[in-house]
Amino acid sequence: MAEEEPAGEQSEEQQQTPKEQYADRARQQAKQQVAQKAAQMGKQAVKKGAQAAANAARAAIAAVGASGLVGWIAIAIIVICFIMLLIGLIFIAPAFTCKLGKCVTQPVNLTVRGDLESVQELMSNLKIDEISSRDAYINAITPLQKKINDLGTNLAGQSQQIQDFYTEMKGKADSLSTFEITTDKGTIKQVLNDISNLAAKIINAGGGLLLSDADRQQKLDVISQEEGKGVLKFARDRNDVFGSLPQVKDSLINFIAEAALHAENQGYKITITTLNSSHNELVAGTNRRSQHNDGLGVDIIPIQPRDKAEEFMQWIRTNQQGLRVYELFYDVIPELAIDNGNPTNIAIGGHSNHIHIGVKP
Repeated sequence: MAEEEPAGEQSEEQQQTPKEQYADRARQQAKQQVAQKAAQMGKQAVKKGAQAAANAARAAIAAVGASGLVGWIAIAIIVICFIMLLIGLIFIAPAFTCKLGKCVTQPVNLTVRGDLESVQELMSNLKIDEISSRDAYINAITPLQKKINDLGTNLAGQSQQIQDFYTEMKGKADSLSTFEITTDKGTIKQVLNDISNLAAKIINAGGGLLLSDADRQQKLDVISQEEGKGVLKFARDRNDVFGSLPQVKDSLINFIAEAALHAENQGYKITITTLNSSHNELVAGTNRRSQHNDGLGVDIIPIQPRDKAEEFMQWIRTNQQGLRVYELFYDVIPELAIDNGNPTNIAIGGHSNHIHIGVKP
């Protein structure tokens, strides 16, 4: 058990906003992946170098018998070259492969996805037909342009395709300032639509929220540790997470791990009743396919007392983008619900005895 922080003091991570925490974790994940790539390349190079040196040494030893001194000189040269090879692998190769690692495609991380969804949300709130003056128009598009500029700083390590999509998106966002709201509304709408499509392309090119094997294992370790502490409990469907063929998506694994850590910090427990295996295909009382059956939904027993349930739901709302929450239903506290990605205050029914959370892929 980690030592508790002194009262009134916060760690550097606790002082960060949730978004900054996700950004730091994403950067750490990228560094880990680059380091793993460097180590793998280094091992392969050492193995090949050793094999080549051994072959050359055997050839030189054979030459000793045939030519005496010449053979010994050849062996000395080979030994010197081999030492230089080791020095290069130890001191030069890691630096080179770390630079090379910047070109290795990384899945679009949580921060980038959150930024892209903020871009789409800002555009959806732009009521172009209701804007009549240029000053009002510039004021309306400025937050969108700033968000897109900020997005660029989080794209380090992404593939060239994603970088190209972003460059095109930024160019279109910058061009918005050249249009007149009184005469170019149709063009403005088309540019906004193009930006939205490019945001979707970036997400698709990144393959969704795909955790590396190491990162996924880290999340599973967190879940297992919190389970061992009694903070998290599976009433059923545990194999949906830990089975040989997991039935839940990476974004849900991430949510469960983060929720368990938050619960421990706040001093309450979470009991998962349903994931995928034991849930019906359709949402009760509707013809809509359940998030559970896509590996994106989890039901938990209502947290007690009520104020803890409210705190939990408010935490989800506050961190909705980073946690990728699409649905949040608990009929007892409808004012904190989320439906179709949007905050609402309506009890949808059928969720009075459990809290349902659905996440995006």
